Amino acid sequence: MWSDRVCSCGLMEEVTSECVSLGAVLRILEDDRCTALHFDHVSDDCNVVSWSDASICRLSLVRRYLRVALALAHSHSLTTLKVFHCSPELLVCIVEGLKYNRVIRYLKFGECGAHIDNDTGSALAEVVRRSNVLHCFKLDAGNAPMDSTAGVAMANALKDHRFLQRFQLLVSGTHMDNQTGLAMARALEQNIVLQRFAFDVSQTSMDDVTGGAIGKALMCNRVLQDFEFSVGRTGMGNKTGFAMARAVNGHVSLRCFQFGAYATLMDS
Repeated sequence: MWSDRVCSCGLMEEVTSECVSLGAVLRILEDDRCTALHFDHVSDDCNVVSWSDASICRLSLVRRYLRVALALAHSHSLTTLKVFHCSPELLVCIVEGLKYNRVIRYLKFGECGAHIDNDTGSALAEVVRRSNVLHCFKLDAGNAPMDSTAGVAMANALKDHRFLQRFQLLVSGTHMDNQTGLAMARALEQNIVLQRFAFDVSQTSMDDVTGGAIGKALMCNRVLQDFEFSVGRTGMGNKTGFAMARAVNGHVSLRCFQFGAYATLMDS
């Protein structure tokens, strides 16, 4: 099942597709006319009734996953990609293909946390680092089996990026710690083009070391307009709260500030 929505605006034609089958994804990617692709709960379109069928099906799936990677790598039209709920093997192929894509400006991975480990997270960081056209990146990887290996890689990708304007990293319930927090603070402080920064570290082991560093980085950043920091059920306390207050007070560019600090050590 898949559908296209076509919207003509002057000489510009935008084709948006929503897919729930791997066959539909392949048809759209290889046709290379779609500018925005959103696929969710992609099924493998494979009916298995015997062990022989299972072996043939597996080989067929691997081939189609590789075709997805190649189509993404060579796409000239796709500028927006949103991926939700896909198998770990397909996710790896998507990420590998994206490393060579040179047209996608908006990239979002949502509710894929169960399949994003350190290898996949670090590969996604490489996608961000390589791209000189990516303007918006969002990774919703709550409870993902990854730690600061991927977190630091993501921070390093952000630090020197000169095109990314919106960056959202939602990693609540992961194994990331202050190593990620400090690296992300350095990235926030040094990035000179970022306009929106969202960082959700709820239910991680991060504490005031991260909170204080993020607050200092926000205070030093003079271009950021939208800041969101969620620290619920972490070890952050009043030191983090004071750091946030100092950063916001008199900030020259900030227009929107959101600080989620439920169930922390902060008091009145």
